[in-house]
Parts: sequence; C-alpha cells; structure tokens
Amino acid sequence: MDIKQSIADVITYAYKIEHPNIDRLYHQWQIHKKHFIERMNGQLIYESKEPVTFTLTHEEKRNQYMTFYHLQREAGTALSYFLDELEIEDFYNNITSKQYDVVTPSGVITVPKGWKVLKSFKLFIEEEEQLKMLQQEASAIIQRNCATGHLCISVHPLDYLSISENTLNWRSCHSLNGDFAAGNLEYIADKATVVCYLKSDKNAILPDFPEHIPWNNKKWRCLLFFDDNLEFVMASKQYPFESSGALPAITELLRDCGFGLWTKWYNNYVDHVYEEGTDKIEFYMENLLPIGDCLIPLNKVINMSRGHSFYCDLTQSSSYEHPYYAYNITDCNPFSQTGWTAPGKTKINIGETICCPKCGYERRRSTCDIVCDFCISGRRFEKCDLCQKIVPSGYRTDDGYLLCKECYETRTIECARCFMIVRSQDAFFHSEH
Repeated sequence: MDIKQSIADVITYAYKIEHPNIDRLYHQWQIHKKHFIERMNGQLIYESKEPVTFTLTHEEKRNQYMTFYHLQREAGTALSYFLDELEIEDFYNNITSKQYDVVTPSGVITVPKGWKVLKSFKLFIEEEEQLKMLQQEASAIIQRNCATGHLCISVHPLDYLSISENTLNWRSCHSLNGDFAAGNLEYIADKATVVCYLKSDKNAILPDFPEHIPWNNKKWRCLLFFDDNLEFVMASKQYPFESSGALPAITELLRDCGFGLWTKWYNNYVDHVYEEGTDKIEFYMENLLPIGDCLIPLNKVINMSRGHSFYCDLTQSSSYEHPYYAYNITDCNPFSQTGWTAPGKTKINIGETICCPKCGYERRRSTCDIVCDFCISGRRFEKCDLCQKIVPSGYRTDDGYLLCKECYETRTIECARCFMIVRSQDAFFHSEH
C-alpha cells in the first residue's frame, strides 16, 4: 500500500479535497517518527503475538452503566425508570434474573424474568429509530465488559486518521468529522505521539474512509506521548472505555517491540510538601511530578503550543486532570523510579504545525477543521512574487506581478515614459520599451 497516496485518498474522501497537498505532512511523518520505527525494527505497526482481553472491574462496569443511565434520565425517557431498577449484572449479562415491575408515569410495565435486557427496551421506547440507537449503544457498552483482540502500537498515518473511526458504535472528538479532527494531522507530524489500540479480527470499511482502504477496526484505543529521548511517557484518556488492565498490557508490549523496560504507571501528583523538621506545609497551585530528583510542574514538562492545539490538552482539560505517566528504566538503575529523566531535558512536544491540505500553506485555523480559515471562507490566497509572503488581497503591478502591500510600496516604481507601475528591478528594462 502506498502510504502517501492512502493519506491523500482518505482526506479526499472525508473532506472532498481533490489532490490534497500533503507533501510536507508526509515528510514530517517520515522524519519525526523515525526514532519510533527504528525501535520497532522497521515496523510501522507492532502487534501482540496473542490476543489480549480487557475485562472491566465492577467499579468500571458501574461507571459505564451509570453514564448510560444518566443520559436517559436527562433525556426524560421511560427507559430510565427501568435502568434505575435494573441490576448492573443483569444488564451486562443481557438477561433479567428476576421479574421487574417498573413504575413509570404512564403506568406499571412488567419485564418478565429471563427476558433479554436489550429486547425489553421496546416496552419503554416506541419510536423505532430511537429504540435501535439505544439498543446499539447499550450493546456496545456490554461488549466492553470483555473486549478481546490483538493489542497494537502504531505510527502508521492511517491509524492517526482513524483513532476515532470505527464500526463499533463509539466515537470521540477526534473523529474525522469531530471537533478535534485537525489534531489527527498534528499527531501524524509530531515527534511524540504513538497510537495504541485493541483491534477486531477483520479490517472494516470505516465511516470516513474510502471503500478501497479497509483498515483496523478499533475496539479500544489510547494515545501515548513520549519525550524526545523516549525516557518518559504519558497516556491520554482511554476510549470508548477505561480498563485498569490496559496500561500494564501496553507496558509489556512496549518491552516486546523494542521500547525497553518501564516502571508501573502513576497518576499521582504533588500539590504540597512538608518542610523537613517542621509542621510547615507549602502548597502549590500547579500539579507537580517527579522528574529526576526534582518536582516539576506538569505544564513545564508538556509543550502543546507548537501546533494549533486542536486536541485535548493534557495540562488543562478536566478529562486529563491526572494523566498517567511512566519512566523508562532499561539503561539505568532499576531502583530509580524516575529513570534517566532530568529537569530541563525531559519535554513532551505534542502536536506539530501543519500546512493546510487544500492550499498547502501554513495558516491560521479558528475552527478545528483540517483546512485553514481562508480556504473555508473561499477566499483566494497567493504568494507575493518578490518576498513570497502569503498575499490575502495583494496589489498587482501594471505588468501583471502580484505583490504584498509592503513590496508594492517599497519595491515598485512608476515608469517615467508610460507611467505604468512596475517592479523596481524591471524599471530599466521597461524604460527601453
């Protein structure tokens, strides 16, 4: 498969951009992911030899269930009354262990013992499309209780484009039509981001991928962000569910594919310290984490300003108040829990500035669309013929050159013979005619 052409085909299909300009993006990917590819012995995707199973704890199952329940309660559906009484284990087993007599505003609805839970939804939801949608959503939650597949670590561009594209009834803001779609391209281009996912047995035609590019169907995924020296790593939020067994499984896969040995995952941060020998406590407004022998603010370790920040911010988002992190211990004293990390050296640079795939220029985005503001607005932009600056509404000399305002005012001259405005460098040539 031609990787560069595949990227272009997905962008063309998802955004209707004919012949997208991805030369710089592809070059950035080749350069900035090289150190990962070398660790993986030339592979772009490293896959576990045996299938891995993520099983949810009771608390994790309860959290998933309660999220579904509260959504129905907020929507005011009759189904919420059933969910309020339903045993959580009955939900995940998809069968009622007893008879439920559910009191709703319209009367008592009986769900017999031994009924399929999803089938019983029809007793509470009359509208067919809504019923189908809720059954699919509930089915997806049940399947997360025991998700099995091959665990993968990838720097393949199509895995960044598809981090939230699947046929398994879940999505996030990084879907290609989501709020942070531009971040997918920035992840492709940066030096920090790696995709981890649990995949289905067979590839699928993903929602925003063309039919001729079937790709990995992700049951679960998480992004890893490494520092430039591959000595420190942080994990993003897990989608579409969080499993306590996921990060330890990733640690084993990192070892197997050439990333070395890693400590356990931590998500504890320091917000106060005791002064030795006293009862005095010093409180901090920022989250601190151990780097080498120092405590460093989280926002000093993570740099998310190189790109346009069209992704969830590990330093500010409430979803990542305490992101998990781990240290590489392969080449250092294994008893040193902070590895080779050191203040001032350990930086995670998430996201890389990218060019608009429609016009090929590096320009401002006020939305999270992958194309720039100027292409969205339909305005035509070109380069100044003298200084090469982007010209949104430039000036033209009488002999046809497009110039920016500064060059027009400082590097043009009026011909003394015919009074045409021409470039200063052409003035002698023009006067001869």
